[in-house]
Amino acid sequence: MKKVLSVGVFLLIFISAYNQISDSCFYAQVDLANRWVWRSYSEAPVIQPSLGYANDKWNFLIWGSYPFERRAYSEIDFTVEYQLSRKLKFGITDFFGINDLSGAKHELFNVKRKTTTNMLDAYFIYSAFNKIPVSILYSLWFWGADRKAFTFDRIFKY
Repeated sequence: MKKVLSVGVFLLIFISAYNQISDSCFYAQVDLANRWVWRSYSEAPVIQPSLGYANDKWNFLIWGSYPFERRAYSEIDFTVEYQLSRKLKFGITDFFGINDLSGAKHELFNVKRKTTTNMLDAYFIYSAFNKIPVSILYSLWFWGADRKAFTFDRIFKY
């Protein structure tokens, strides 16, 4: 596993360096965090790689978070964004979280409404100012593992 991780990090660094000197729209990034702040299921550090493609209108992104701890929370997300206008962007993200604490079976491409652990989120980002990096985000989870919000039958049962 360490060899695969090392080769992956090297390739991401190489691709990132190549993209800085070319007009390519592919990008890659690797972050190392002391712990994943938003989903604090573990105290272990995490590695968060991302790989994407962007042009003037579209952005495609694959992002992940993997802990340096056995049997902890991992995540892989797929995002597609479209620039509707100069100030308005629309996107959809497929969140796929894996909590190995219970030893449950997880299937990335299981999209059956009753058994999926994927969650789909649609959002709009409005950037009102050109020179000030402030934006407004409206986001709505509309499908997936959290589907029974009123009965709480399947909210993150792994």
